[in-house]
Amino acid sequence: MTKSLAAYMMAIMLATAELVGQPARESPIQLKFTGIVKPKAGALIAVITDAQRQRLFGRAGDVLKGRYRILRVDAKVIEVELVDGSDSEQSS
Repeated sequence: MTKSLAAYMMAIMLATAELVGQPARESPIQLKFTGIVKPKAGALIAVITDAQRQRLFGRAGDVLKGRYRILRVDAKVIEVELVDGSDSEQSS
């Protein structure tokens, strides 16, 4: 094994060890994008399920449960943020 290959492999092992050692960050946004409704007229409506399996519906700009703001809804992706702006998340 060449010196540069050994150094490269060591760098990969160290980077992997650092990633494995860090706990995954749990998102404060506990919603699951389950689909969309495409009305004959108007904007797309996101169908979202919360942690209690309650089905929620909303368009871009709507606030759900007083906590989550829908930023964007398209055919494959929804973007949601906490109303206080501390976190945002895309789901597809």
